[in-house]
Amino acid sequence: MVNDTPIEKPLSAVAKFRIVLAGSSLVLLFYSFVFVATLLLFLLLACEGILIVAAARFGLAGLVGRMMGRHIGLTSVFLRSFWVRKGTDYRLALSEADAPQLFDRLRDLCGKLHLRMPREVWLEMSLGAWVRLKGFTRGSRNTILGIGYDLLAGLNQNEIDGVLAHEMVHAKLVQRGFKRWLGGGLNRASRLCQGLWNYIAQAKRTKQEADFADSFWTTSDWLTRKIASQFAAYARQDEFEADRGAAELVGAGAIGSALKKLETLQNIVWRLPWSERVAQLHSGQSISEWILAELQRED
Repeated sequence: MVNDTPIEKPLSAVAKFRIVLAGSSLVLLFYSFVFVATLLLFLLLACEGILIVAAARFGLAGLVGRMMGRHIGLTSVFLRSFWVRKGTDYRLALSEADAPQLFDRLRDLCGKLHLRMPREVWLEMSLGAWVRLKGFTRGSRNTILGIGYDLLAGLNQNEIDGVLAHEMVHAKLVQRGFKRWLGGGLNRASRLCQGLWNYIAQAKRTKQEADFADSFWTTSDWLTRKIASQFAAYARQDEFEADRGAAELVGAGAIGSALKKLETLQNIVWRLPWSERVAQLHSGQSISEWILAELQRED
């Protein structure tokens, strides 16, 4: 039986393998469920297509057509769950000429980790940092690093080194293939679960039959919760490994100091909404100096 409680401590290699095995099995089970459900719906639509021709002779084509229309809508919910649209990116690409010190620190950290430099570095208006891992093997060259302007403005050099080290250790240690498999499964399961819920709600509002949607939603919801639980457990183990690796590179003090300061800065950043940032841009004054002054203010 899979435990739904997030795991909050570093695990042995055997325990981590169990997470990988459980997560992979659940995602495979989800895809199998979608395949079988979609196949059954297509078969049902084929039968209804034949039936509607026969029903037309008795003036019942409209009744069968309405039933078929509901099943077409339900089938489209399954098909749309696999179409994961890419969101809009609000960020800028950084070159080494734009931030030479940042790239020097990255090059030094990657050298210590025996890791290729990120293929791209992006700057965004946030207090976070992340790596987007493409490819299927550990240490792949297809790594994109994103880092927030607010983070760079609010932390000192040692703390920034701690954040960069944490992200680069992620890039080195994360099992990319499994994470893509698990993350993709969770994304699609969530989309299917939400789509089925919307379909059922719409049927209730229009006082129509939801047909098989209730049973499909129950199964989809169960699978989504189980996959989410394994994804959370796996991601938490990634965080433990990244923290340990970063501490070995730059020292535990830099990591601890960065985490404490980020918690404080988060409260300040909430006071800097986009409307104020845009207004500052139109004022003609330096937005960089304004953000630095705001972040350095005491609560």
